[in-house]
Amino acid sequence: MKKYILIPVVAFIALTAAVTADIFSSLDISREQAKQRLLESMGEGYIVSGEHDLVSKAKSLPVEMRVAGIRQLIKLAKEYTSGDEFAADYKKWRNGKLNPGQKSRLGVPKLRRMLDNAVDRALDSRENEDRYPADPNKLIKKRLEEFLEVSGSVDFDAKLSGSMFVNPEYEQKDDKWKMCYRVGKETIAAAREEAQVWLKEIN
Repeated sequence: MKKYILIPVVAFIALTAAVTADIFSSLDISREQAKQRLLESMGEGYIVSGEHDLVSKAKSLPVEMRVAGIRQLIKLAKEYTSGDEFAADYKKWRNGKLNPGQKSRLGVPKLRRMLDNAVDRALDSRENEDRYPADPNKLIKKRLEEFLEVSGSVDFDAKLSGSMFVNPEYEQKDDKWKMCYRVGKETIAAAREEAQVWLKEIN
């Protein structure tokens, strides 16, 4: 399976940061694909390799559409993550992350792998809980806080020389910071407003 990015969730916000009133047709993805990408990006918190074509599509739209689109996308994210569907999807996804390779190609449990995974989980329980909290609300809160922290530090007036930043300090920034920069000041400002409201509702 490909690795995806998220909203706010830095990945999902950045990935679909520009859409028209019909978000799905604008980016040529289905609602179910959008949910899958949200789940992956919420879980991992980074942008997926191979998804830059969607970012390019988003960037080609007018600023007003991008701003309206990101607000719509966050609304979808809030609706999806607040229901039982996301809780069940996340539980299944999390189990796969914490128990890799437990089944053979025929779907028969591998006893040795199950025992190894159980030992690993016992040793790494604190790290696992921090990375993949059992409570999906903790994960969402963590991703929102990460997005607000990263996006709040972006210098949208930074200059480029070709595809590289003139300031070498900016060139050393991670992909999340650079993605926010590419998405643009207006769209990220709208995303930050929505993320702040969402975070207050969770708290």
